[in-house]
Amino acid sequence: LIRPVGETYLFQHPEECKKRFTPDQWEAFKKDVSWFESTARGGYWENMQQDHGYNPPPVWTAEGKLFSNIAPAGDGFFKILSLIDPILQAATLVMLGWAFGPRVMAVASVFWGCNAAANFYWTGGAFLRQDWIFLLVSSVCLARKRKFALAGAALTWSSLLRVFPIIAFAGWVIVMGIHLWKKRKIHPDHLRVIGGCIVCAGLLIPTSIVVSGAESYRE
Repeated sequence: LIRPVGETYLFQHPEECKKRFTPDQWEAFKKDVSWFESTARGGYWENMQQDHGYNPPPVWTAEGKLFSNIAPAGDGFFKILSLIDPILQAATLVMLGWAFGPRVMAVASVFWGCNAAANFYWTGGAFLRQDWIFLLVSSVCLARKRKFALAGAALTWSSLLRVFPIIAFAGWVIVMGIHLWKKRKIHPDHLRVIGGCIVCAGLLIPTSIVVSGAESYRE
């Protein structure tokens, strides 16, 4: 629910928030918030206060923290952070060209530039919003090139970043199921996919727990 801050526990009992910070972290946090307010003052800042809160999965939290903790909030640093997503977008097209050729890459670039859900409004002002789609597309490209362990790892990583890419596992399940039903054994390439998934999850999930806490998955 969107409510005036004066009606929330953060205003009535600020210690509930402050206890999560060391004194130095609290001062750094205040400086960051002050910078955001001064640069976004007006309607943009007011709209930011109506956002429903932080909701990325724990693996993204670990990834985002790695980049965002490099420097305090500031104009120069944020311009550097803003370069990450265009690089990921370009890398996505490069992966398609590598795996499927220039024609597919060209069609994908036209679709990516014209689809209604990819306008600036949805992702502008954030960073690392294109990581999941880079990994999702890379998974398909790696499978095309028969690098199955890496394909499984990329799809697992993408799913841990945004959850919904997990739908793409349905394709693998169907293919594996048909082969298992016909041959009564698992194909070696399918084992490589499964192995890549296990290794990736085995690395990223514990790392995210260390960074975000075990309760982050329940929350």
